[in-house]
Amino acid sequence: RPSPASGRPAPFELIESDGDCEITLVRTYGDDEEISITFNAAEDPYDEDDFSVTTEDSSVEIEDDEEAALHFIVNVSKGDGGEMLEFSCATDGETVEVRNVRYESLADAEEDDADLLAATYPGPNYDELDETVQEEFHRYLEARGVDHVLANYVAELHVHKEQTLYVDWISKVQGFVGAKE
Repeated sequence: RPSPASGRPAPFELIESDGDCEITLVRTYGDDEEISITFNAAEDPYDEDDFSVTTEDSSVEIEDDEEAALHFIVNVSKGDGGEMLEFSCATDGETVEVRNVRYESLADAEEDDADLLAATYPGPNYDELDETVQEEFHRYLEARGVDHVLANYVAELHVHKEQTLYVDWISKVQGFVGAKE
């Protein structure tokens, strides 16, 4: 089965390692923005009782996708990366749903100071934001390539990577169980 790498939306670059569940897509935007999209291929976004995932020719079909949600993080940083917006998003493979927007300033934080970042204001309840503000956030992301094309690619890549990890796991377990000394 071919990798969905050929369908990667330009100008995103794919960063992944064999055996690693984390997948990152990166790109630059304008003169001073860095955008990264990160998700975990081990996440199971589908409730098996309500959904079936079928793959044919690198396409992902999700039946009754009301609850299907693959979570990913979009970080947009400017300049030296001292401040950024972190968008917590989800996709059903067709649309991008923003669930939270967090502003982070790293100017006062040490590089390893996770406690300070954890204590920062996480942003308002996204669903309670004025609808025009939500629409502006969607336009902001779409201008940076976070759109339905990317949503489809993330869903395809998730299925492909999880299947690759699964086959590797089966091989290793089979080797372990079948090993005789």
